[in-house]
Amino acid sequence: MSMSSNDRLLVCLQNQPVGYLDRDDTGRLSFTYEKDAKTPISLSMPLEGTTYGDVVCEAFFGGLLPENQQARELIARRLNANADNTFSLLKVIGKECAGAISLHDPAQPPSSTNSHKLEGEELTEKRLAGLIRDLPRTPLLAGVEGVRLSLAGFQNKAGVCLIGGRICLPTEDVPTTHILKPAMAQHEATVQNEFLCLSIASGLGLPTAKTEIRRAEDQAYVLVERYDREIIDGTIIRRVHQEDFCQAMGVVAARKYEAEKGPGFAECFELLKQSDKPALDRTTFAKFTVLNYLVGNADAHGKNFSLLHSPGASTRIAPLYDVLSIIQVYDDLIQNMAMSIGGCFNAADVTVEDWKKLCKTSGFGFPAFRNLLKEQVASIEEVAEREREKLASSEFQTWVADMMILELGRSCNRVRDQFGWP
Repeated sequence: MSMSSNDRLLVCLQNQPVGYLDRDDTGRLSFTYEKDAKTPISLSMPLEGTTYGDVVCEAFFGGLLPENQQARELIARRLNANADNTFSLLKVIGKECAGAISLHDPAQPPSSTNSHKLEGEELTEKRLAGLIRDLPRTPLLAGVEGVRLSLAGFQNKAGVCLIGGRICLPTEDVPTTHILKPAMAQHEATVQNEFLCLSIASGLGLPTAKTEIRRAEDQAYVLVERYDREIIDGTIIRRVHQEDFCQAMGVVAARKYEAEKGPGFAECFELLKQSDKPALDRTTFAKFTVLNYLVGNADAHGKNFSLLHSPGASTRIAPLYDVLSIIQVYDDLIQNMAMSIGGCFNAADVTVEDWKKLCKTSGFGFPAFRNLLKEQVASIEEVAEREREKLASSEFQTWVADMMILELGRSCNRVRDQFGWP
């Protein structure tokens, strides 16, 4: 059956056409590679299969969109789309997505180059503060002139460019360089919380997205440098492809939690066997696992870990980029862990036997994992105290850092007691 342009989107990878996303009369999606496509868009859609159906399309393409239903409805209302339809939303905000994927009207393909001059409109502090305040009503800055981008996740955020240290809205078709994340509604100091968690991860030597904390008038925000963007000489920007673990496994965002039949640690460790350096990346993921456990990040699900597909088809685990201390800090948020440790979802109940089960099901040697755990327990509190002192001496000091340190101490003491470490 032939498709009209209204039912078809051109899918580009680094601005090169790679295939078509089609919607049939029943609303079901399919993706078909171009005959001369040389690079797959996802590990869940290898080139060997030329056409993919609705389930895997919803997992990958739906995984490019925000998960917050209220945000989707606001975007749809502002841009005349259907909030419950992946195709409809990507048609209006799919030109700038995570990684190097972009979706276009087939009659209006993008320029063929993946190199763009880094240009944008500088935002005054007053205007930036206003845009941040409006994010709950204008998710992803939808409706702001020239802005058409999509980002996955539940939290309010915006894509911006950092040019000469100043926050800018990108000129049309210029990729964004940073993600701006203000505080979560009704949850005080999540900006300081996330900044401190990522600073601790970086202080431990883990690959971590570069992060800074800023303020526009009374609006504090975390500014996270996009690892899926490459800046050349400070003037040229290129997209680098990435996908989250759920997309790579063909798992829809609604099933991102293990308890919802989403990926657990075993599936994640198995996925990393497809890395160009599987042993190294599996070890890195084990370190991520320990960090999330110790800081009490209950929301470390499959969409919060990603793979980078660099030029030359090199696949590696992406830096850590979304960590929030939740357990004990925000008692109204989810307390069970997104992925169980040996079948145990409650962090306080995890035993040595549970760690052993995790290693057995993941094919990761327990002695090596125990050493990683011991190393972090021995050093993380000192690193956290150092980073807290830096925060306390700034304008961003907050009670949440004290709560985080308390939770971290509880976690470390629990592990020491279990293993009999001093």
